[in-house]
Amino acid sequence: MVSLAPSLVGGGIDMIVRAMNGGSITFSKIALGTGTPPADQKSLKALVKPVMSIGIQSITVKESYVILTVMITSDTIKTDFQAKEMGVYAKDASGNERLYAYSYSAESAEYIPAANSGLSVETEINVYVQVSAAENVTAILTDSAAYASKQEFKEHVENEENPHGVTAEQVGLGNVPNVGTNDQTPTFAEAKTRENIKSGEKLSVILGKIAKLFTDFASHLTAKNPHKVTAEEIGAALTEHSHGAGDISSGMLPVERGGTGAANAADARENLGAAASSHGHGAGDITSGTLSMARGGTGATSAAAAAKNILTSGVNGIGGDVIFASPGTTGYRQIGGVIGRTDAWRILAGASADNGGSLYIDIGDDGTEGVYVRQFNGGLGGNGSYNNMFTKVARTLALLDGNGNTIIPGELYAGTYGIRGNEIRSNTGVHLCANPDAGGICHNNVYLGGTSVYCLNNGGDSLNYVPVYAQRFYTSSSRKVKKNITPMSEREARKLLQIEVVGFDYINGAEDCYGVIAEDVDEIVQFPVAHDENGDATSVDYTGFVPYLIKMLQMQEERIQKLERGLGE
Repeated sequence: MVSLAPSLVGGGIDMIVRAMNGGSITFSKIALGTGTPPADQKSLKALVKPVMSIGIQSITVKESYVILTVMITSDTIKTDFQAKEMGVYAKDASGNERLYAYSYSAESAEYIPAANSGLSVETEINVYVQVSAAENVTAILTDSAAYASKQEFKEHVENEENPHGVTAEQVGLGNVPNVGTNDQTPTFAEAKTRENIKSGEKLSVILGKIAKLFTDFASHLTAKNPHKVTAEEIGAALTEHSHGAGDISSGMLPVERGGTGAANAADARENLGAAASSHGHGAGDITSGTLSMARGGTGATSAAAAAKNILTSGVNGIGGDVIFASPGTTGYRQIGGVIGRTDAWRILAGASADNGGSLYIDIGDDGTEGVYVRQFNGGLGGNGSYNNMFTKVARTLALLDGNGNTIIPGELYAGTYGIRGNEIRSNTGVHLCANPDAGGICHNNVYLGGTSVYCLNNGGDSLNYVPVYAQRFYTSSSRKVKKNITPMSEREARKLLQIEVVGFDYINGAEDCYGVIAEDVDEIVQFPVAHDENGDATSVDYTGFVPYLIKMLQMQEERIQKLERGLGE
C-alpha cells in the first residue's frame, strides 16, 4: 500500500472556502500523468499530460483531512508509462469538476506497464487530502474491482428467484398486506372533529374523517330543527306569546278580564268606582295619624318636635340640604362660631355684584391661627356612631399653619403638572420658564420632555437651542445597569472614519461652526443620534463618539508598538 499527500491548488483552496460557508466538496476521481508542471503548481487547473483516470473506492473523513483509497491496475493500459504527476479532482455544490490537489515526483515515479506487456500491476494507494474545517465532504465511489464473466452476468440477470434476497421491508412494502385490493381490511378510528381531508394524509386518517362526516350527517337528519329556524323567519307566533292593548280591534274588555267595560272615561270610572284624576284633598281630609317626613310631613304634632325631627334626622346631624336665601348683590351669609374663647371661625359667602360671588374660610384672633383640612379613616365602625369617624387622622392639608406656611401631604397639580416632594411631574413635559415678557413668552426656558432636556431661546418665530454650562456631565456606565457586555470590534470602531466633519452656520444662531450632520451619522452609527416622534434624526450626542475614539486610539497604539518591535528586531 502506497500513501501520498498532494498539495492544494487554487481550485482546492477556493472549494474549501466555499464549503466553510455552507458549500460542499465531492471528490470525483484520481488522475495520473507524465507531464512536468510549471514552477507555480497552485495555478494548475488540470494535469499537464494526463494518461489515466482512476475511480475512488472509499473515503475516510477526518477532522481536517480525508483519506481517498484507489486501486491502480494495468488491465486497461494500452501503452506503459511513468506516473510522474498525480491529481485529485472534486466537484463543488454546482457540479463543476476542478483540479483540487496536485503532486509531482520524477525520481519516485511509478512504472505502469501496458496490459499486453505480460506484466500485471495492482497497487492500492491512500491519498491524504486537506479539507480544513469543511463539513459537507463526500466522494463519488467507483464500482468494485472484481468483475463477473459474461456468462455469470447473463445467468444472474435471468435469475427470477430473488438472488439478492431482497425483503418486502427493504423496498418499503413491509406494512402492505399480501392480499387483493378488494380483500384489504384497513383499520381506523373516527375523527373527533369534522374537517376536510388533505393530500398526503394516511389512509386511516382519511377514513376516520369520512366516518365523522357520516356520523354528523346521520345526526343532522334525525335532529329536531337542526337549522334553528325561528318562528319569526316563517311568520309564525311563538308558543308562549302575548298581545298588547292595540291588538284588541273590536268589542270592550270587561272588568273581570282586566278592562273597564266602557267606551268612555266617565262610564269607566263609574264601573270601577274610581274618582276623577283631577280631584283633590284638603288638610281636613286627613282625620287620623301623623304625616311622616317621608310623605312631606314632620312626623310630629308640635312645632318643637317637628324642628327636632328635621334638624336631627340623619347621623347625629342635619339630614338633607341646608340652603341659605340669597342676600342679593350687597350682602353675605355665614356660618360661624367661637373657639377657645378668644378665637373665632366662619365660612362666609356672598356677592358684590351679579356673577361676582366669593367664598371665604376665615379664622380670627392674633394672626397665628392655623387653617387645616384633615382626612380621617376611623369609619363608622358598623355602630352608626358619628364620632367614630374622627378618631384617626390619615392626612392633613395645612392651608396656613401657625407660621403662615402651606403644607401639602400629597401631590400638587397645576394644569398638567404635578409636584411631589422634590419632583415635578407632567405627561406633556416640564417647562422651567425664566425672564418672560409682558405677553407671557419665555425667552429663556428649560424643557424636560421624555428622555431629553432642552435649553431653548425664543428667537422670534422659532425656538433655538442655547448653550448649557456645567462643571461636568456624567453618563450612567456601571455594570449594574448593563448586560450583554462584549468588546467593540475593530470593524465597528472604523465606522468613525466614515463620518464626515463639516463646517456650517446655524439658522438664527451661531456661525462658523464645525461638526457632523445627524442624518449622515444615523446611516453609519445610530447610537449617538436622537430621533423625533416620526423617527427622523434630529441631534447628535458627541460623547457617544468617545468609545469609538478610545478603541481607535488602542488600535493605533497596538500598531505603533508592533512597528517599534519590528524596527528593534
